Amino acid sequence: MKKIYGGLFLVFLLLLSGCGQETKTEETETQKTAQDKEKESAEAFSEIPIAPSKKEDLPKQKIGQLVEEYLKDAELAEKDTYQTKLEGDFTKELQSNLTQYIKKTKQDDPQEIYNFIISQVGSGKYSTVIEEGSNFEPNFEEPNLPSGPSGDSANSNGGPREQNAVILIDASGSMKAKVPGGVKMELAKDAVKKFASQLGEKAKTALIVYGHIGTGSDVDKVKSCREIETMYTLGDYKEGDFQQALQSFEASGWTPLAAGIDKANEMLKNYSSENNQNTVYIVSDGIETCDGDPVAAAKRLSDSNIKAEVNIIGFDVDDKGQKQLKAVSEAGEGTYTTVKTKEELYNTIEKEWKPSLGTLAWIHMEAPIGWDFIREYDRYDAEIGNKFKTAVKRESNRVNTAIRYLRQEELVKDEILTELENIQSDAYSMKMDATSEQRQKVIDHIKMRGDEIKQEVEEWKAKYE
Repeated sequence: MKKIYGGLFLVFLLLLSGCGQETKTEETETQKTAQDKEKESAEAFSEIPIAPSKKEDLPKQKIGQLVEEYLKDAELAEKDTYQTKLEGDFTKELQSNLTQYIKKTKQDDPQEIYNFIISQVGSGKYSTVIEEGSNFEPNFEEPNLPSGPSGDSANSNGGPREQNAVILIDASGSMKAKVPGGVKMELAKDAVKKFASQLGEKAKTALIVYGHIGTGSDVDKVKSCREIETMYTLGDYKEGDFQQALQSFEASGWTPLAAGIDKANEMLKNYSSENNQNTVYIVSDGIETCDGDPVAAAKRLSDSNIKAEVNIIGFDVDDKGQKQLKAVSEAGEGTYTTVKTKEELYNTIEKEWKPSLGTLAWIHMEAPIGWDFIREYDRYDAEIGNKFKTAVKRESNRVNTAIRYLRQEELVKDEILTELENIQSDAYSMKMDATSEQRQKVIDHIKMRGDEIKQEVEEWKAKYE
């Protein structure tokens, strides 16, 4: 019996010894894990990169640890989206990391503390916006300058031919109808006004209107079809006079298209194609209704010594009208385009009706002007400049949040905090200066490219004028 109890007691001692050993091992492992974590934390704190203090170092700044984890897709997002992300786990994690850093490193160097804060909340966008700014190019329209006068662009003396533009507007009653964007008559006037102003003062311009007399009834058909009126005599473009001419008529009667083309023919009879490039531009919303033959009229204009092209825009025209107007433009060796909306009308006049780039009248307009430069400045701001400033300002706010927390929790002495605030203030000024400096470089580049285009145009004009 004693042997049995003795054996049981021995087993009990062995078990007790084993449990003690296991417990000791677990405690050792736990202690080892804590030490490893402490070591890893210390190593992490010892590998903090130096925050940039000069503009040239900004592209080297890496994205802050917490920004990458919580704000990577929202750093430059809309204000509400950004603020929501900022007020979540980001702020809690920032406070926790700051507390650990100060307590474990006993750091009292303001520059080192600032480096740590930037390593947590620094923007990761500087390299991107600076590279985009360096690569920014203005979207100026490049001048398509002929290498020398030839064919359509040269007059008998070897220089460019004079540009003559005769604009015909259909003011028949149907032009009072509405299309997407407004009333056809008003839209046509606005589009023609813009087009005429683009021809420049060196181009001769004329405005002829038909269909503006009468009511469209049979009683006044003869009168309506007979009244083709020159509102602006062929000559130098003067904005005030041309605009007044456009406002002097309204849509009203019948459609004497053939007679309108004949009127243009008569106006251009003294401007042979030898020294002139003649073009007739027509905006119409329907077919001939005055028993004329506009196809024959266009052919007479094209076949004569004037050799004028007839370009037509069919404004909200039915199938029958399109067929006739297209035949008229073909007879006049010009182009026909159909449009149904304000936008289509404006785009067609801008893209289809530009005079030949081989004439001084249009080349004069190829060099960028004031509004072209302003448009490019605004485009830089919208695409790059504002993002750069946003990155700087939001980073600065995150740094200030960190400093306020350190002061609130009294983790750092006041004199160190004061120096830290000075470092932050200087860094903010440096970064905002970088945004201004980059914008000025872009502006200078835009101006330089505009001047280069202007110089190309002026040299071409001096050579062939």
